[in-house]
Amino acid sequence: MDYAQNFYLQPTSIQSNSNRNQTSHNIQQFRLQKNSNLPWSTSSTTTTAIDIIQINLAKSKVATAHLEKLAFLVKEPYVKEGKIAGVPRKWHQWLSSNNKAGIISLPSTNNPIFICSTTNLTAIKIQTITGPVNLISAYSSPYAELQDTAQDLANFLTKIGPEQALIGANMNTPSTLWGYANNSPRGNIMEDLISGLNLHLLNEKNSELTFQLRNAKAWPDLTLVKGVQLTRTASWKVRDELSSGVHKYIHTQLGISVQNHTYTKFKTAYGGHRKFSMYFRKEIPQIQKQLLDCDIREQLDETNFLQRAIFRCCQKAYKLKKVKQSTKVTWWTQELDIEKKEMRAVQKRANNTTGTKQTRYQLLFSRKQALYKKLSLRAKRTSLNNFCTQTKNPYGIPYEVIVKDNLPPSDLFKIMDQPERRLPVLRKQNSSRALPTNPYPLPTPASEPNSQRRSLYQKRNSPQHAKSSN
Repeated sequence: MDYAQNFYLQPTSIQSNSNRNQTSHNIQQFRLQKNSNLPWSTSSTTTTAIDIIQINLAKSKVATAHLEKLAFLVKEPYVKEGKIAGVPRKWHQWLSSNNKAGIISLPSTNNPIFICSTTNLTAIKIQTITGPVNLISAYSSPYAELQDTAQDLANFLTKIGPEQALIGANMNTPSTLWGYANNSPRGNIMEDLISGLNLHLLNEKNSELTFQLRNAKAWPDLTLVKGVQLTRTASWKVRDELSSGVHKYIHTQLGISVQNHTYTKFKTAYGGHRKFSMYFRKEIPQIQKQLLDCDIREQLDETNFLQRAIFRCCQKAYKLKKVKQSTKVTWWTQELDIEKKEMRAVQKRANNTTGTKQTRYQLLFSRKQALYKKLSLRAKRTSLNNFCTQTKNPYGIPYEVIVKDNLPPSDLFKIMDQPERRLPVLRKQNSSRALPTNPYPLPTPASEPNSQRRSLYQKRNSPQHAKSSN
């Protein structure tokens, strides 16, 4: 079956941008931005490689403890309220229509562009130095028709034209080309799709298992590449790191550089204002001359020359502010690290033994895995509560720097309840004043003086008061 001919379509308008708004763009118009088109106030950093993780989550909550790569191609994620559960809010995510295929990207990714989302796949585009690269995540259930997913994939690859693409697919297609012992009709359809679209298979025939149970072994996860140049720079490996499910992580590294552009920020709270004034005074004559040369209103409205002058002076006077986007997970604890190491040790023993010992280690591994999942979910749910209640210094480091040995206001009430602590604390503070026994009295019902009570009593018992009441 020649998918390249049967599903050929002209480039059409496809939805873009991660917010999935109604603005449509041509799929081939997203090209690499040249440095001349970038704003003059931006700075760039270059990474030498792109790291991509592929995994089938089997509808379990994502364990994001050590996932510090560029993007993740996930299948069967645990979805709650239309979003992948377990992913930090700052991370970007996209899902297919049936919530079976998804893509997760870190904030460090340089503005990925959402391309499309069909029933069985979702795709984004990232910019590299050599050109745009499309990342595709596709899934086909073993109980569904493979032709539907194959048609969606062929349509998309035809629309992007000569652009490069990396495909992380879980097709559930047994074939001897990627490790299975026998072929199947689904595997034959997948082989025809690969050959018809001139795709390159990164899976190795004798690679490690990507799916493993006690009584089942399989290689359902495939990694495909479109483009000869991208294939030459790609490396593929099944990671030994434990996941939260029965599938293993697949690490694909693309040896192409990515240039991230960010707006330059300056540290204005640490001095440098005199230098800025000195440098800016030198720019004033040139600015005045440019203002006098303006003839029309549009030229006066344009303030590029003024902004550039201020930016040059800031570069000379102030230090640059580096904002690091941390991807570290705060709920990860040492207890979870110990449980993970014990689980890996039991798994290695189960793989290296046979017979009854292997069965015993496999049962022990399943128990360790269940305990690890339970502890990780508990740690994640209670991380915010522990951070707010178990902190040693609720006022923070800035308060310690300013106050040093002085006590916070809340300690006054603690000291009043412990008389034996009053004298040492007062000596430490070099204060001769004694703390009042009741500095903040509680509000009590209003009490009247005795003289006022007598006057009111006499007034009530007077004959005039009795006549008026009658």
